Amino acid sequence: MGGEGAPRHRRAGPGARDGRGRPGGPAPEEPATGREYLARVRDRRATRERRQESALDAVDLVDRVVRTVAVDSVRRPLHGVELTGRDRPQVMNGAYLVPRDDERLLTAALDTLRQDPRLSGFAVEASGPWVPYSFASVALTEGAGRDGAPA
Repeated sequence: MGGEGAPRHRRAGPGARDGRGRPGGPAPEEPATGREYLARVRDRRATRERRQESALDAVDLVDRVVRTVAVDSVRRPLHGVELTGRDRPQVMNGAYLVPRDDERLLTAALDTLRQDPRLSGFAVEASGPWVPYSFASVALTEGAGRDGAPA
């Protein structure tokens, strides 16, 4: 049982980086005035905020859709590019417990998400099935050892 899915943001445009992590596109010209400099700073901030808002919307959409198929779900910590080996940041890492009988429903939901124009610029990826370790919990009682036996 289980499947884990995570949309990952794709970088594109002049601020993109090539496959080796180097900035892509031509370097911007120096601003001629302090006013131009401040305008660029505001524009960069607004662009960053739009990207963050877009990523949050994408995460919400993917999570809502996949949870319709899952019997349980948890959010996992994001993996950095050094762990994923990809040149784009991960914006969501979720684990979804999906019964084997519903794996086709999950695949169909993911295919639909990949075609959704609201997710343009994002890659929706899934892996698994995995052992459902994300849904296991261990409660130790006071005075018990690691294996649960009295210490």
